[in-house]
Amino acid sequence: DNPTGAKPGAPLNCRYNDKALMLEDPEIVKTYKYMCPAQYEKNGALTCCDEAQIRTMDEALQMARGILARCPICMTNFIDQICAFTCGPDQSLYLTVDEYNYSEVKEGTNEIIEPYNENNDPNRVVLTSVSFQISSLFADAMYESCKNVQYPPINGPAVSMMCGNTPYEQCTG
Repeated sequence: DNPTGAKPGAPLNCRYNDKALMLEDPEIVKTYKYMCPAQYEKNGALTCCDEAQIRTMDEALQMARGILARCPICMTNFIDQICAFTCGPDQSLYLTVDEYNYSEVKEGTNEIIEPYNENNDPNRVVLTSVSFQISSLFADAMYESCKNVQYPPINGPAVSMMCGNTPYEQCTG
């Protein structure tokens, strides 16, 4: 039973409803600057991501880089929006927490240890569902920049790999 709905062992973000913080570790700042240049240019090292989240996101974006590398504009647009949604210090303008749960997590990793915290400890709240508000113009422009990028291993459009379990036709329609 997994009341968080997350894949076992998958990191979840903890609830944090305060001001963005500055990254301090020079190596993490360097990774963030490389990974999210638009966010870094706009906000410097001020971010809503902690060091563990930066590392996790960098690892997760390796797959996207491999899939979208044939078109630098598409890759940049995709990664910029992931960076804004994940780490942007102005998330309250476009992100809404729909659901959260009380869970025990391994300190410093956000890895779930216990799926449910019976004490409802407010320091152990993890986000299990969020909604992002984006304009149709932004979504359409994002899609247009990527729709013709081919991914040879599947002999098809790269964006179909970004749809998760949703069939490509439904993902883009």
